[in-house]
Amino acid sequence: MAEEQRGNMPANEWWPRIARRAVAGLGVQPGELVQVRDQAGRPEVLVEILLAVERAGATPWLEIEPPAYVRRLVTEVDPAHLAQWDRHRGDLMGRIDHNKTGDQTGADIDRVHEALKHLELVYCEMEPGTALFFHANLLHRSDANRSPNPRWSLICCYNAARNPCKGRANHPEYSYLERWPDERIKEVGRRQLDAIAT
Repeated sequence: MAEEQRGNMPANEWWPRIARRAVAGLGVQPGELVQVRDQAGRPEVLVEILLAVERAGATPWLEIEPPAYVRRLVTEVDPAHLAQWDRHRGDLMGRIDHNKTGDQTGADIDRVHEALKHLELVYCEMEPGTALFFHANLLHRSDANRSPNPRWSLICCYNAARNPCKGRANHPEYSYLERWPDERIKEVGRRQLDAIAT
């Protein structure tokens, strides 16, 4: 099928141009949070509008961000602007208190249920041995393990050595982390698995 064209310009060039003009015409300013709605039903247009808002130094807000936008965002937008990305989106919900439920501490469940009405729930189905890194303020959960197999997880929280937590309960101070070879880690895992099996 022939690619859509306007004059001699292919669509992959004119949609970005139209998006830049639309964003400039709206007077989008750096630091603004701009709500974007997909009313055209054209994913390729939506992605270009979102990227044009980002390039203008503003943060687009859309209930569900298309994967194509996120992929291009991390490769095409100024890294200094991306550093503000999480902060802007975090401002949408404000502070969420954490409460104890049994031995676990978790986000206020009423706020979580409200967030689920408005935000996308993304399942991360991963192969054994896969690591998932995400921002500390991202709401996250692990559904019940209904399989006959154990599910292990290792949750690592990092804090810069220059950010001391002296005198704060459950916030240990910096201590040197010894690097181990892979074989030593695997051996510890095997011993723990053997201990569980007996």
